[in-house]
Amino acid sequence: MGMEGLKAELIVEFIGTFMLTYTFATYQTGGQHITAGAMLTVLTYWAKDISGAGFNPAVTLTQVLMGRLGTGEGSWLDTLKRDWKALLMYWGVQFGAAICAAILGYSTRPDDFMLACVQPDNKKFNFAEAFLNEWIWTAILCYVVIVMLYTKEMEGNYAYGFSIGMTFTAAGVSAPISGGGLNPAMSFGLWFSSTFNKYSGNDCAENGWANMWYFLLAPIAGAFSAWLIHRITHEARWEQWHDVIMEFFGTFFLTYAMCTTIVAAGAGFISIGFLVAVLVYVG
Repeated sequence: MGMEGLKAELIVEFIGTFMLTYTFATYQTGGQHITAGAMLTVLTYWAKDISGAGFNPAVTLTQVLMGRLGTGEGSWLDTLKRDWKALLMYWGVQFGAAICAAILGYSTRPDDFMLACVQPDNKKFNFAEAFLNEWIWTAILCYVVIVMLYTKEMEGNYAYGFSIGMTFTAAGVSAPISGGGLNPAMSFGLWFSSTFNKYSGNDCAENGWANMWYFLLAPIAGAFSAWLIHRITHEARWEQWHDVIMEFFGTFFLTYAMCTTIVAAGAGFISIGFLVAVLVYVG
């Protein structure tokens, strides 16, 4: 994916981020992650060969670290230094699309209806727990993106869209802890728009900006973590330990997901099944 096609790529990223956020914002009966996960699956198949199917600043950062955005040459630090302009353009488009989608999506909701936002249950979970949850789940999502789209073992596979979408759906089990945004652009768009619209049934705007920092920073930390995990699990010098390392991370992710289901008191057996299927495939 080169710089010469950036105009088309940015248009695709805008449309994809808009549709993902709009789907989340308009869902009115709970279970947004299931519907948004299905939408992410479709969008990934549509845009993978055009823009890389990021629709998420954390995923786009992962693509830069992997050398898959811009020129794609040199070390991760070289590509980060050289392609930072492309990265910022992607981020700008993603944040802009998310804000537009959230404003439009919220405008279709009844005035007294609870808004669909990413919001933790602050009566049960503190900021540190919410930050950690966003961090770990974003790391899982970005790692699945790396393995399914950018590893030699998965070249020619057609399950990448389902794997990425199901991972986002699985993250819904932890929504009571942190909101389950995993996407700085979507989270910011939903919070900003809920403050802008000021509906009477608004459950998002109250103390929203006090919570925004971990919706922005935790996914970025997750992106770096996913890239580092990939380096550890796929570099030649760790080849003799590959199976052991993969078992460690796979068991960690699965156990964490099961624990968040219990702690958050959610009926997440379906989501856990999704995650098991994804981890078996990528492992």
